[in-house]
Amino acid sequence: MNREAPLSNRILVAVDFGELTARTIDYAVRLAGADTQIDLLHVLVGRPSASVGLPSARELVDALIEQERTFAQKKLAELQAALPEANRGELILEEGPAADVICEAAEKGGHELIAVSTHGRSGLKHMLIGSVAERVVRLAKAPVVVVR
Repeated sequence: MNREAPLSNRILVAVDFGELTARTIDYAVRLAGADTQIDLLHVLVGRPSASVGLPSARELVDALIEQERTFAQKKLAELQAALPEANRGELILEEGPAADVICEAAEKGGHELIAVSTHGRSGLKHMLIGSVAERVVRLAKAPVVVVR
């Protein structure tokens, strides 16, 4: 691989604010060239698919989702501020199934590389919870770097 040329001019980093978030961003920065834009994406779980019956319950769910959205916007801005200035790209906050949203955002944004982290679950936990990273690797049209 030619170390002089950047791998991509636009990288999408999916973040969950977990312990591997900083490591995944650091990895993307190392892969990025001086003119590479690093966009940070966080996917919110979103509203329950079944409607909540009581008006007070709906209001509570809406308030919790708004609180989560506010927290995520603040954390994304903090992560972006820590990026080298030349690499600061967009902050993307979406709702939905994480792997699907990540792949759609990468395609829509013209990202040439996706960086995600994995928690390395195996066995029963993996079967029950599944792996967002594994699904992104299977669905994405762009190359995916998985940081463990």
